[in-house]
Amino acid sequence: MAKKRKASTAKGSRKNAASKIDQLLIEMSKNYTPPPPEVFAEVEDKWVRVKVRLMNWENMGFQLRVRESTNLYTIEQKIRERHGGSITNVVFWKDGVSPENEIGNKPGDLNNTLRSIFQFNQQAGRYLVNDSKNDGPKIKLQQEDEGNENPMSARSSKKFDLTEEVIEEECDYECTIFYDFTPFETDCPLLQNSPRLAELNSAENSRVTQRR
Repeated sequence: MAKKRKASTAKGSRKNAASKIDQLLIEMSKNYTPPPPEVFAEVEDKWVRVKVRLMNWENMGFQLRVRESTNLYTIEQKIRERHGGSITNVVFWKDGVSPENEIGNKPGDLNNTLRSIFQFNQQAGRYLVNDSKNDGPKIKLQQEDEGNENPMSARSSKKFDLTEEVIEEECDYECTIFYDFTPFETDCPLLQNSPRLAELNSAENSRVTQRR
């Protein structure tokens, strides 16, 4: 008999606890205000055309078509691939090269997305495609041949195609990122050889061959 009384007492206490919880939920629901539907709306991850520019060297520029959720680390890896993976200490600026425009240069900044960096906004007209404001300031292209009466381009028979590959796919936004880096340091004399020296050696060898 004692066991049956204990079992019935336990069942009764559980029912009372469940009843109290139900009453509490009812009271809470009376004061509950549901959030607006837009809170649950799926955020569209839009396309961005990123114009990547090496500081002071316009002919090294290229373009990427990525989602606005892409982080800066992904952009950095693309840059490293372009330079053969031999660069270090990559620094970034958005829109133009100035101290206030530095991005990604602090610990953890490479995790920031393009959306958080540029604050894309169609209503405000920020970073829309074909907006001339997205190009950033014009930076003078450094010319190795400036002041040289016989420029390297005239001496060399090689033809270089410096045309930037333009992304034709449709994009929602457009922005510009400038970057700079520390060149690869080496003591290898072969890698330190100037391309001009190689051309002179080639020309000298051809003249020696003709004399023979």
